[in-house]
Amino acid sequence: IVFIIADDLGWGDVGCYGQKIIRTPNIDRMAAEGMRFTQHYAGSPVCAPSRCVLMTGLHHGHTRVRGNAGQANYAASKAGLVGFARSLARELGSRSITVNVVAPGPVETDMTASLGEDRLKELTAQVPLARMATADEITGVVEFLAGPDGSYITGAVIPVDGGLGMGH
Repeated sequence: IVFIIADDLGWGDVGCYGQKIIRTPNIDRMAAEGMRFTQHYAGSPVCAPSRCVLMTGLHHGHTRVRGNAGQANYAASKAGLVGFARSLARELGSRSITVNVVAPGPVETDMTASLGEDRLKELTAQVPLARMATADEITGVVEFLAGPDGSYITGAVIPVDGGLGMGH
């Protein structure tokens, strides 16, 4: 069982369900092999960036609601996802089911490429490795956790953020 909890990732946001902008090759491959992502969808659609998008019509990359000072609601939604995953890890561990959280930082995508050079420089200046992650770097961690080498890791938060969050 692969249970994916993704912030701001909804039903139509993966390639196997028709989304064309953000590449999701590994999820698409799993779908082509027979896996279906139709049940147990969970996310944090009530978090501040999503609400800001709904209220302003701005793209996520253009909202200024990013969990900074004064954004307790955003931070609380993230903490809720971590708490949920850790609770599931305890409840499902006896069945050899692992549950972890992958916490990516800024990722190179067609969507982030549209932010413009100045905004991209702002984002990468905050990252100790001074660059954005590639989608393959994120999916590589997910594949590791879902594979046999990750079978003894559960209840963990794995930052794949170039050091941005240091101390998840």
